[in-house]
Amino acid sequence: KIIKIDKTEPVVMGNKPAGEVSREYFTESERAALEANRYCILPCYPHPYYHFGPSRDEADKTSEFNKWPTIERVLSQRIENVQQLCEALKQLDPHNATSYFKHSFSDTSSDRYAQFFAPDGTLARIQKLALRLPELFPDTKSLPLLLPRSNASVTLSQEQIASLLANAFFCTLYDARSMALCEFSHITFNTLYDAGRGTCASTTDCIIHYFERVTQNMPAGNLTFERQVLAKSPDWATSTIPICKVQAHVKGGIENSGAILQADFANQYIGGGVLTGGCVQEEILFAVKTECLASMAFCAKMEPNEAILITGAEQFSKYLGYGRNYTYGGDHVDNSPRDDQNRIQTIITAMDACIPYGSSSDFKRPMFHRDLNKAFCAFMSTTPNNTGPVATGNWGCGAFGGDKSVKFFQQLLAASQAERGLWWYTFGEGYKDQKLDVWINQTVQIIEEHHLTVGDVYRKLMEALDEGTSFNLFEYFAQHANDWNQTSPPPLQPTTKDTA
Repeated sequence: KIIKIDKTEPVVMGNKPAGEVSREYFTESERAALEANRYCILPCYPHPYYHFGPSRDEADKTSEFNKWPTIERVLSQRIENVQQLCEALKQLDPHNATSYFKHSFSDTSSDRYAQFFAPDGTLARIQKLALRLPELFPDTKSLPLLLPRSNASVTLSQEQIASLLANAFFCTLYDARSMALCEFSHITFNTLYDAGRGTCASTTDCIIHYFERVTQNMPAGNLTFERQVLAKSPDWATSTIPICKVQAHVKGGIENSGAILQADFANQYIGGGVLTGGCVQEEILFAVKTECLASMAFCAKMEPNEAILITGAEQFSKYLGYGRNYTYGGDHVDNSPRDDQNRIQTIITAMDACIPYGSSSDFKRPMFHRDLNKAFCAFMSTTPNNTGPVATGNWGCGAFGGDKSVKFFQQLLAASQAERGLWWYTFGEGYKDQKLDVWINQTVQIIEEHHLTVGDVYRKLMEALDEGTSFNLFEYFAQHANDWNQTSPPPLQPTTKDTA
């Protein structure tokens, strides 16, 4: 199945056009040409603005730059051992690193070494898969970029994604134009290979296992990547939508929750540090659901009012540990049901939180509203298949340093306004002087006793922020529980999405 552009709908936000090209990198004539061509530049097609690595000779600016013959020549050859693999990577780009392979395949007598370098082994199959790129993407407009300020979605087959990632494996999927066009992630596995050990090696182990699976038995499904833009925020203060049902889970995790919609605690650049040794929620998610990495090639940096949704990503690997202790945990067979488009019925919703500079920044109105609207954009549904509760947790509270009480209330309001339930995974963590699930259950009890709406809770939170004395919204909420009239009218009947 060839790529399908499902929809593209520009959203006007101010006067800046979607996908404006930076003047820093290109001349005016080059910039005009690039803005007119909103497609990912693939290595199998000549292009004056395509090049490998971090630099390009001035002579290349005047002619079509075509490196595919080099790629074909290098990848058509039999690679029999680590030394030849390292030489091949250097032929493709002298800057390519090789430490991972030298360390991970140092034991030439191991079964893993034999299986990887066999004539019909994993590496040979990855080579063939990479060379199928022009077959699977038959022209220069095969892969559109998902640019800011535009509601747009693209559907790719799992086979197409596998070929893209096979090129990333050999560090050939580098598009300087698209990076300059709108600040994209840099999708190359060179940074993983450079480290050799630690979390970079763990992620590379997941990637190699993905290729072991798909090159032996290529899945026949599809994935949809969608940029979702919130053109106008809700009127939070006057909303009469009832607060949704909440479940606080001490055990389990988001990825095995069973919920259709699952939060990705994302970087504004999708994928975050997955290719540079990152080892927290988003990076591990992209490692074990390896197909998510493809989004880094064509999804631009998220604006404050945007989220990126990935429907249908299959999990191929397990993992052990977290943070610096994270390691590849073996094979995982994803038996999740598929929808009528042959996609895994899971939607990953990528949303980036603010980084609070200073302990009180999270409690300021501008930052609170920014992440409240971000969460609503990530949770709102624009398609019939995106229903039921959202599985989430301590978004932005790890490396970003956010406050857990603030992030709970932001996501509570967002899920309620989106008319879906909230499944919160605490991972057994505490907050202040007690367990997080205790705070959550106490808050839910107050909400249910007083039949509170989104507007009720929002207005009380604004009082707390304006007082500027509370740094625990759970505690403030409990202290003001009697502010609401005990005889307030019953809530509106919850929808099926809210109670699912």
